[in-house]
Amino acid sequence: QDATVVLSQQPVDAAQVVLKKAVEKNATVAREGMEFGIVSRQVAVGGQLLTLRGLGGEYEEIFLPLHGAHQAHNAAVALAAVEAFFGVGAQRPEPLSAEVVRAAFATVSSPGRLETVRKSPTVVVDAAHNPAGARVTAEAIG
Repeated sequence: QDATVVLSQQPVDAAQVVLKKAVEKNATVAREGMEFGIVSRQVAVGGQLLTLRGLGGEYEEIFLPLHGAHQAHNAAVALAAVEAFFGVGAQRPEPLSAEVVRAAFATVSSPGRLETVRKSPTVVVDAAHNPAGARVTAEAIG
C-alpha cells in the first residue's frame, strides 16, 4: 500500500509482530542493521560524530550533540524515517542532501537527557525514570 515501515532494533517477539503486520499490509520494511544503520560512531566534544547508512546511501561526518550509543541508534532510525517519507530508496535512488542532514542533526537537543548544565564542576542531568533508562545513562557516562 505504498507504505514503508522503519523498524529499529527490537526484541524478536516484537519484531515478528511488526513484520507480520507489514506483510499483511504489503508494506516495504526497512530494518535497522539491515537496510540502514550506524556505520561508525565516535565520541566527540559535546556529543558524537556519526557515519550513518541510510536508505539512499551513506552520510558521513554527522555531528550529533547528544551523548550515548542509544542516541546514535535513534538518529539512524530518524534518518531512515525521513528518507522513507521523501521516497528515498526504491522510489528515489538518490540520497538526501548531506549538508541538510548534517545541519538538521547539529541542531538536535534533548533537554534533561545527559544534559550538561554546568562545566566547572561538571554537572550532568538525566531524567532516567526506569531501570532501562538508568542502565543506558550509566553506559553513556561510562
